[in-house]
Amino acid sequence: MLGASKPINRNFNFTNSSMSKVTLTFWNSFTASDKPFVEAIVAKYNATQDKVFINMTIMPGDVLQEKLEVSLGTGTGPDIPTAPGGPLQAIAQFANAGVIQPVDFVYGSDGVDRSVLPAGFFPAVTYNSHLYGVPMTIQPVSMYYNPALFAKNKIPIPETAEALIHALVQITKTGISGMPLATTGVVDWWSLWLWAYGGDYAKDGKSLLTTKATEAGFEAWGNMESKYKVSPLNLTGAEGDSLFSTQQAATDISGPWVVSGFTQAKVPFDAMPFPAGPGGAATLGTGATMMLSSKCKELDAARDFFTFWTGKWAALEYAKSGSNALRTDLNAEVAKLGKFPKQFSLMLPHIRYSLTGIVKFSEASAVITNIVQAVEAGESVPSVMSSENGKFQSYLSAK
Repeated sequence: MLGASKPINRNFNFTNSSMSKVTLTFWNSFTASDKPFVEAIVAKYNATQDKVFINMTIMPGDVLQEKLEVSLGTGTGPDIPTAPGGPLQAIAQFANAGVIQPVDFVYGSDGVDRSVLPAGFFPAVTYNSHLYGVPMTIQPVSMYYNPALFAKNKIPIPETAEALIHALVQITKTGISGMPLATTGVVDWWSLWLWAYGGDYAKDGKSLLTTKATEAGFEAWGNMESKYKVSPLNLTGAEGDSLFSTQQAATDISGPWVVSGFTQAKVPFDAMPFPAGPGGAATLGTGATMMLSSKCKELDAARDFFTFWTGKWAALEYAKSGSNALRTDLNAEVAKLGKFPKQFSLMLPHIRYSLTGIVKFSEASAVITNIVQAVEAGESVPSVMSSENGKFQSYLSAK
């Protein structure tokens, strides 16, 4: 039974053999509606074995980021931090600085079962041929749509990127936004357009911003905005979600966390993967990733907690928050929790992460944001890409 819990009788090799119990500190930023489920998982772990105690502190994401930048560098931070705000893209920066350690030992027999996690997760947490992350959550970014608005305007639900462009333009002509194109405080929805047209940001440390495929991915949505104004300018992610929840937008690109708000708003909605384009289909991955501080010496204890967190019981417990489980082998069980957890679970094997493995991630990401804002404002895609390419390449090359 998935809900059954047994005491953990593993033989631990404590650094300090006189200790009866190891305490590991764990910081994360799960302050939203899923906080009770995170607390329940940690409480269950602490209650079902007597070797390890997880001392968890939950704080807002901006506070976590500020505290980690100082504490990890001075060796006073937590044993198990989550990457600031959740994004695993911060891993390369921390690994390069030597403040986190590889977690290859966590995976394998009697450890975290790599085979049941999405394959797309592992390249994203790899740096210098070592794994530096364990998933806390793995969530797919979906395209939400209002079926009533599509039906009212006699527009089929789009199955391709080309059909999506046509649909968004037609709906915008009715006086509402086809798709909010937020530029701050938002998931990088532009990555989905990029991948749909066969483009990418970089490969083997070389910028791909000026390739035809990458330019095509940005022009696909940029042309819609410049010619048809499918979105108001300068939106935040929250403002884009609000447009959808008040039926002022026909679609929205976001993660599982918006389901509760859309449901409470009583807006008709459904979710689907982003439609495939000429370059194929991909699902943008997001979620929180756990790291292991370089100061942590109790590796058996950390491995045991990571194994529990990614186990079946914990994965399903978190899925009760309205999200999906992080494992790919629980579709039948997750389907019993509701329509949307089921849909998100089916997207999980197809996730792909953006801008990973970059030590200067914050700087590189800022370049991409500048590009997105310039394109949304109507500037030429080839011109913008060309002007920003050198700066972007310098961050890719930096160590």
